[in-house]
Amino acid sequence: MDSRESLKTVLDDILEYSPKINASGEWILNELDVECICIGAGILGCGGGGNPRIGKHRALEALKYGKLIRVISPERCARSMSETSLVIPVAFMGDPSVLKEKLNNSGSETCDAISALLDIYCHGARCHKTDIQSNRTGVRYIDDYKPNGLTELKPGSTGDIVALMAVEIGGVNSTEPLISGAELNIPVVDCDGMGRAFPELQMYTPTIYGLPCYPATLADDKGQRAVIIEATSPKHVEDHLRGVCVTMGSLAGFANTPLRKEDVLHKTVQHSTSRAWRLGHAVLKARAQKKDAFQAILDCENGKCLSK
Repeated sequence: MDSRESLKTVLDDILEYSPKINASGEWILNELDVECICIGAGILGCGGGGNPRIGKHRALEALKYGKLIRVISPERCARSMSETSLVIPVAFMGDPSVLKEKLNNSGSETCDAISALLDIYCHGARCHKTDIQSNRTGVRYIDDYKPNGLTELKPGSTGDIVALMAVEIGGVNSTEPLISGAELNIPVVDCDGMGRAFPELQMYTPTIYGLPCYPATLADDKGQRAVIIEATSPKHVEDHLRGVCVTMGSLAGFANTPLRKEDVLHKTVQHSTSRAWRLGHAVLKARAQKKDAFQAILDCENGKCLSK
């Protein structure tokens, strides 16, 4: 049974469906879960963040090839984290519409950005002192970062990285950690940095709570990597990386500053992936029952219709 047939089967059983939780307390996603999350992410995006459809197809492709997409609660993730454990927030940066145009993109951009971040986090600042440049706003950066080869990132070998999370839950970036997590065989934490989609990095919740916005990395589909070593403000990081992103074809995988246990618990928007799922499930359930999907959204969120 392929992913499309499997999705049709679970849609037929939408009224009785409940998510699968394994013995470790991880939520194991199937095709219907991905569908629900993407519908909900479109709603939470409030028109921003791009259409989740392309990310949905990439996530379904991962499931088709037998990869596991796992989601873990922030509380359970924190209990499993040591003092050195890291959670990496990931996303695509740039114009989401480029995803539709770049039919030959490698699909590894975000994993490459994670690899560069782990590399620079562990070794890079020491090994690349002569490559670091500074601009007039005080951003210290390497726009063509060459990995040291000292840190290998592959499924089952991710160093101190224990999980990923979404930079934003709205739009296409709702699925990017799911896809990268499946590729690296690590779970995704049920939280994000905004609770919806947002246009610029200085609006990111951990940053608002005072966490630094560096190191951070970009990677394109041709092997180029860019690294922020240090910056004086989140806005300067945003402006610098946006300029680099344009040179990468207006689309790049992005890995943000690693989070520690307390950051995950207290400086992120909690349970946002499952919130997107509930919204999407409410819409699909309303369709199956031939009820008003708009009203189902209001009921799910305790919302109120202001105008029709």
